[in-house]
Amino acid sequence: MLVVELLQNIIDHLLQGLPVDLRPVGQLRDGVEARELEDRFIAALQNDPARLAAMLREHEESKHVPLLIEAYGSPSEPVEPSTYLFPTVLLDKDAVNRINHKCRLLGVTLNSFFTAVNNTAMVELARDSGLKRNNYSITSCHPVDTRRLMEKSSEPYLGYHGVRLNKHMITPHNVKDHFWEYTKHFDTEFRQKIKGNWMIEERAMARLLRPEGYSHKEYFSLPLPLIYDYLFTNVYNPRNIVQGTEKFAQITAISMHVVFHKNHFPIGCGLLGFRDQLSLQVAHSTTAVSRKVIGRLLDKTLAVINDVSNALI
Repeated sequence: MLVVELLQNIIDHLLQGLPVDLRPVGQLRDGVEARELEDRFIAALQNDPARLAAMLREHEESKHVPLLIEAYGSPSEPVEPSTYLFPTVLLDKDAVNRINHKCRLLGVTLNSFFTAVNNTAMVELARDSGLKRNNYSITSCHPVDTRRLMEKSSEPYLGYHGVRLNKHMITPHNVKDHFWEYTKHFDTEFRQKIKGNWMIEERAMARLLRPEGYSHKEYFSLPLPLIYDYLFTNVYNPRNIVQGTEKFAQITAISMHVVFHKNHFPIGCGLLGFRDQLSLQVAHSTTAVSRKVIGRLLDKTLAVINDVSNALI
């Protein structure tokens, strides 16, 4: 978001004939701290076979056929691999305020709330297909900012520092009846994983499992196996919302774009703030799941948000 605001400011100054501020805005940093922690973790695992075996089991348990593909299959007719982005949905302000208040009371994050919403919607949609069981395995993927591993600085660290953290949850068929307990359970486990730098441990496990002669170029030249349910990205920060209102240059809308047809997950959900609105965005791989199914998932997601928020009135 910093780049968006800086670009808008530069354009606005140029249109007004004003000088552009050329002062540095931060420090460009690589991810040396994350790599060093990853190396130390691998060295420790190699000296502890029991712990390595236990972590390998947990790492593999999070992988499975995505629930909606299991329930509805993939499109039978050949389609051009691409990522389809649904129109951004603006969420009701009053509903968001009620949800925020409830989250603060329980000590859970908005990120945990929306993950619970996504999982609940997926379970309901899977059951609509006739896939009925007591519990469902769902693995969500969450980008985590590894700048938390760096020493504090008065200037922002620039560069890409995102690492994926995967969270596997056993989700009961009646999760909606115990929604806030489920949210709290997710939040507690997710915080523990963040505190324990699980995102670095997962990346280390992926390194250990690479076959001999592995190369990024060869690995990503082929379709990746679909082994996780969805990616959830939360870039909403109520203390730093893009306003987009300069004198001449105006930002009228923002959206997130991620390639899902070349990834381990077929679906993506994102939260972002613009001016005084919280919005939800959904995208999917056209070759993995049909647009009709994801459209129904979006409807289910909004219905769960509506039901949960209305219960708080």
